[in-house]
Amino acid sequence: MPRERFNQRGVISPALANWTLDGLEDVVHASVASTERKRKPFKIHVVRYADDFIITGATKAVLQHQVRPAIEAFLKERGLELSDEKTQITHISQGFDFLGQNVRKYTGKLLITPARKSVKPQTIRSDNGPEYISSKLVLWAEKRGVRLEYIQPGNPQQNAYVERYNRTVRYDWLGHYLFESITEVQEHATRWMWTYNHERPNMAQGGITPKQKLARAA
Repeated sequence: MPRERFNQRGVISPALANWTLDGLEDVVHASVASTERKRKPFKIHVVRYADDFIITGATKAVLQHQVRPAIEAFLKERGLELSDEKTQITHISQGFDFLGQNVRKYTGKLLITPARKSVKPQTIRSDNGPEYISSKLVLWAEKRGVRLEYIQPGNPQQNAYVERYNRTVRYDWLGHYLFESITEVQEHATRWMWTYNHERPNMAQGGITPKQKLARAA
């Protein structure tokens, strides 16, 4: 059989992955129980796109000690193995990245947002503070292809959205607490944004929430 190199980002790549991994779902299900009725309490579900896949389960123990060994054996037969970098067992409340999106559950609601590593701004607009005009930031932006745009001195209204956001965030919660990690700040920000958009009445909008305002405008 001739040896050929396939472009991993080409059209054929997903087709090859689907062909190679055909049967993965059956192996996962069989690792837990022999019938659908017996599998139901374990809440096993498989979502796959090409060679990327998610497997959900009711407990970490089932995923770690039953599902994962079955997947590893399935891949080994095909000369493949799980990627240590991309493979993790995590609770849905902590979230995970999949196909450029971050998926997590918060207070019973499923939140899907762009993954942090997938997001790169085209432009950063800021004032002329020393932290924004420093050579280190300029070099950082050039290296990543990000354009820096500065407002005119003394005209904060040229960056009104960020100025308004910073004021609201600082007064509402950022200036009230001492945080020990970026993760803690992100979790607090997620809770605050949900409350602000879905539960907190905005008197400037007639006492309704931004979510209700959006629904009425649709």
